[in-house]
Amino acid sequence: MEKATYFVGSSLNMEQAIELNQLAKTLNTDIYINADERSKVDVSKLPSLVAFLLTASHNKQLQIICDRDKYAQVSEKLAELFEKENTALLSPLH
Repeated sequence: MEKATYFVGSSLNMEQAIELNQLAKTLNTDIYINADERSKVDVSKLPSLVAFLLTASHNKQLQIICDRDKYAQVSEKLAELFEKENTALLSPLH
């Protein structure tokens, strides 16, 4: 099966990780996060995903890898997740 890759920057927060976990289960597809050749995790396995996020270096660019046939749905969800984060960061502090 052909894979597609989406680069997401250097970190994910726990809310984003949980939403990715739910997305993998909802779409019934394999989604992986990869920081380098030695660290790759299946996002459908929540305990492994949490351990990965707690131990991953924050200076490495993360890749999210999924089946090409589900790429549009996965990338749409990722765009929503990171748009929410950017909106929260840009909100004025009153």
